[in-house]
Amino acid sequence: MRPVPVVGMLLVAGLLAGCASDVPESEPTRPADALTWTTEVDEEIDGLPIAVGSQSRPVDLLLGWIATETLVAAGADVTDDLNLGDTQTTRDAQLAGLIDLYWETTGTGWLALLREIGPSADPDQLYEDVRDEDLEENGIVWLPPAPADTGVGIVASPGVIEDRGIVDLSALAAALEDPDEGLVVCVSAVDQPLDSSGLSALADAADVRIRPRLVNPVSPSEIVELTEEGTFCPFALVDRLNVGLADADVTFLNDDLGAFVAEQPSVTIREDTYDRASGLDVLFAPVAAALDIDTLRDLVARIIEDDEDPRTVAREWLVEEGLAED
Repeated sequence: MRPVPVVGMLLVAGLLAGCASDVPESEPTRPADALTWTTEVDEEIDGLPIAVGSQSRPVDLLLGWIATETLVAAGADVTDDLNLGDTQTTRDAQLAGLIDLYWETTGTGWLALLREIGPSADPDQLYEDVRDEDLEENGIVWLPPAPADTGVGIVASPGVIEDRGIVDLSALAAALEDPDEGLVVCVSAVDQPLDSSGLSALADAADVRIRPRLVNPVSPSEIVELTEEGTFCPFALVDRLNVGLADADVTFLNDDLGAFVAEQPSVTIREDTYDRASGLDVLFAPVAAALDIDTLRDLVARIIEDDEDPRTVAREWLVEEGLAED
């Protein structure tokens, strides 16, 4: 076969490219079951191609679907790429441009992603620090966070709090340092007893030593119930999203030391995407504002305990909040 001259091949490729550019791009197809946003939306969002990602925990899947359904309702051309894995995997996908948007928490942003130390004990200041540094260094925009703090805290029953006279972490730390108190704190058996984000953070903030024998590892499914009963677990370190907290008669001790870093969920967006539709902050503002810790915990419970589909839970919540219509 006679070889085709390279110039000829380039000419053919150019002609083909020219023909392709003459074909108009098809309009994005709106999903048949798309919700409709109930308030006015920035026209730049209509038809905006945007890829949404998420991590893999139930709360991450829920937030991922809330973001996806919000954008679809606003008219964006959304690709959902949820359930990507852990924090770093999802973040790497965003930095690589494989996804444009996902929810991340402020404390994780500061400590794990920006690899900073000494997070501010003021949640508002922490958000501003993360927002400013991540934008400058990585071109990632952090929208104002939800009020929910999905981090950890120490709980006890009202009876234990009254009997011991311990209402804040300063008093708890002092009692743990005193061997005559005979006090113990329960932690989830799946975590390290003195995890750096848990009791070690309390010890560092109070400048005390918490002896390992004062820490009782228990099943995460029983920790809230045992703390409510108050004998084996007078105090416990728990995830604030623990679904067992919903109906439990326990109270969080006041973190007067700023020992535990705030973990408020925030929508994070690539700057180049945000610049194409700056109205995204207005779109997500009422969504984030409605996600307090009780609401978020109840929604996660529907996924974990009732085995409901995260997308269904997200859609129904947006409608119930009056943010979208079916």
